[in-house]
Amino acid sequence: MSFNTFNVEYLTSKEVAKILRCKPETVQGYIRSGALAGTKIGRAWLTTRVAIADFLVRKNRAP
Repeated sequence: MSFNTFNVEYLTSKEVAKILRCKPETVQGYIRSGALAGTKIGRAWLTTRVAIADFLVRKNRAP
């Protein structure tokens, strides 16, 4: 269930996990560590498509 606030779409860790082909817990770990920009609101871990794109660019640049 994505959220749209101020024309910014927020995705849950479950939705991001489908995009990244990993487990939601992995996405939550990326957010906790700061590797993926996001936040926890209540029980939901949220991030944006822009943050996902930035994460993937930085991940592909890593040696």
